[in-house]
Amino acid sequence: MVFYGSTEWLNLFQESLNSSKEFAKAAGNFSASMLVATEIKGLPKIMYVWLDLHKGKLRDWAYLATPKEKKTDFIFTSGYYTWKSICRGDMDVIKAVLTGKIKLTGNRLKLITQTRMSLALLEVMKQLPTTFPDDAFQRQ
Repeated sequence: MVFYGSTEWLNLFQESLNSSKEFAKAAGNFSASMLVATEIKGLPKIMYVWLDLHKGKLRDWAYLATPKEKKTDFIFTSGYYTWKSICRGDMDVIKAVLTGKIKLTGNRLKLITQTRMSLALLEVMKQLPTTFPDDAFQRQ
């Protein structure tokens, strides 16, 4: 098990995504950079993770200090518990965007045409052996 959002988790996510035939097929014509901004209660600043998706592969990822550090086509901003629900498969990311649980900045039309890609990416994420920090440190 790896902690959500850790370097180890992101490396595993990249490896798993790049090994997924379903994701490669669904995202074969898609290229964009994305920034996932996670607001975590109790932390002094937002955690920014930049992703470079290119034709069915996650070419690179990086932690950023600010959202302006790298060029980004899309920014997804939400709280930790929303991302946790999405990673577990308890919440649909498309509904989360449509209902405002995730704030989206960028060309919505470009993203809407990539529903298969989004679902394939989320399926890979749901399969990762993820430990969420708030679950790991709960009192027994």
